[in-house]
Amino acid sequence: MKQKIIAILFGGFIGGGLREAIELSIHGQLFPWATLIINLTGTFMLSFLNYKISTRWALSPAIATGITTGLVGSYTTYSTLILENNQLLLNGHIIIAIFYLLVSFGGGLVAAKLGMRVGGSNA
Repeated sequence: MKQKIIAILFGGFIGGGLREAIELSIHGQLFPWATLIINLTGTFMLSFLNYKISTRWALSPAIATGITTGLVGSYTTYSTLILENNQLLLNGHIIIAIFYLLVSFGGGLVAAKLGMRVGGSNA
């Protein structure tokens, strides 16, 4: 249990840092590109890693959880997506808000499927 917590903390440190680096490098535009990129790449990574870890890679449960829950979990952010969407709506950007949600969720499904395929699944 202690190893799993340490692995999650370490993965969270890396994932949160990666997310902030992307946010800072793509900040300041009307459309929330940074969060979209983070969530789509994170969905791809989680799908890919879950498949590889469960079928191909012999990782300890602590390391696997550190990678998936810690690193990818802290890298992606559903709450920021909702906050940014609400801000778009409050500022009267209804079409952009709808587009953002459609691309985020539709793109997330595509990214998950692609992650499984690249990982080696026939799904």
